[in-house]
Amino acid sequence: MNLTFCFLKQVGHLRPMLLATSLWLIAFGAAHAAGEVVLVTAVQGNVTVQGETGGQMKLEPFVRLRSGDRLALTAGSQASLLFAAAGRMEIWKGAGSVDIAEGEGKAATVGKPELQVRQIPVEVARQMNRTPSVTQEGRVGMLRMRSLPNPDAINRLEQEYARLRSNTVANDPTPEIFLLAGLYDLRQYTRLQTELKRIESAFPQDVSVIALSQVYARALNQP
Repeated sequence: MNLTFCFLKQVGHLRPMLLATSLWLIAFGAAHAAGEVVLVTAVQGNVTVQGETGGQMKLEPFVRLRSGDRLALTAGSQASLLFAAAGRMEIWKGAGSVDIAEGEGKAATVGKPELQVRQIPVEVARQMNRTPSVTQEGRVGMLRMRSLPNPDAINRLEQEYARLRSNTVANDPTPEIFLLAGLYDLRQYTRLQTELKRIESAFPQDVSVIALSQVYARALNQP
């Protein structure tokens, strides 16, 4: 079972943490600028994505998808998707095709692949969606603050993380995705590196954590 969906038995609403507006960079290439709707949070097995232009590539964690993309899953594979605007998390398991639509994924054939859905607070989903993501070309799309963060923002981030962590099974790294995105958003890069080391040690075999570490390493090393 994918660990991304073993979490959030109860989650309180996240209070707004940021006073400054944010600048989004394109995460899945220029062709995806207009319809970016989905963050891939986990992938297991052989999953590919095909865009509207027809190009096909292997699906990796922490890329972003848009309406019109199609996923192809083989037997035994699965993909976890975050629709941030709707606070909707999906996990697709088994062989079949999934079309990415506005607000949800749709199986090309009813019941194949198998779908599990979890609703989470939209503010939590939006913060997770601020995770840097890898483009088709391997670049990292980043989010930068235009001004210094509210001094209370870090405390609120830590409190919300603690709430998520207390309501999530120990071997599920979803709250860590939330925490790292918040630290990066607030430019807490030294703390982020410390947390990355802790998370890598706590989840040594988790492929999503490995991918997450690589994404942040590239983001932090870019000029």
